[in-house]
Amino acid sequence: MDMDHAAPHGNQTQPGSAHQANHESPGLHGADLSENWGTHNGEPVNYATKPDEKAVAEYARIRATTEDIPRIAENYGIDPDILQRAKNNLFLEKHDAYVGPGPENFKKDVYFTAYEEISMLWKRAENGTLKDLEGAFHGLIIHEYIESRLMEAGVPYTSGHPSAWEDIRDWSNGHIGAHDIAPLSLRGAPPTARGTLVLWPKMGLDIPEFTLLPDLSNLDILADAAKKGLGIQ
Repeated sequence: MDMDHAAPHGNQTQPGSAHQANHESPGLHGADLSENWGTHNGEPVNYATKPDEKAVAEYARIRATTEDIPRIAENYGIDPDILQRAKNNLFLEKHDAYVGPGPENFKKDVYFTAYEEISMLWKRAENGTLKDLEGAFHGLIIHEYIESRLMEAGVPYTSGHPSAWEDIRDWSNGHIGAHDIAPLSLRGAPPTARGTLVLWPKMGLDIPEFTLLPDLSNLDILADAAKKGLGIQ
């Protein structure tokens, strides 16, 4: 499950294919924002692209609960602060995102698209039943956390430049976003040069030498390396 949400959340090598299961996959789309997908904090829930209808209710439950973070932290030993930021990015915060090339595909103040695979993975983490999907869940959390840190630093979620939506991308041309830079989602952990960071050298980013802690609490080393490579640190 690598499904990009924006559209986190399909195939990271080509945003147009749905964050990939980089769950946000920005681009399967053109969302019909006229649909009624419920409310959150008294405001309508608008997704970047049309969500999986089976996931909508579960996403609403995840937004409403505060019991999931301590449960997942206890079940899998992940730092609660890391989990909370990842949850905020994936479920709770609105984002500005391109879901295709050009200004006509720019969506403002939208939630990342709801995907059934993501909602089921989160629920299994809450229940302590991930089993062979534990690596995928760690990959999801790593992706969301790093993506959030980059967007916080001013990196756009995705680029609206036409080259960013081609089937074969030139990763060195600078038309990349936080979604592209964050380690490939749902592809396991820890991040490695041959694994979830395989695109970094193509983007001109240096992969830091570090050992990811089991609770993921030192992920800022990776975020700082990305920001340094982008010249924003």
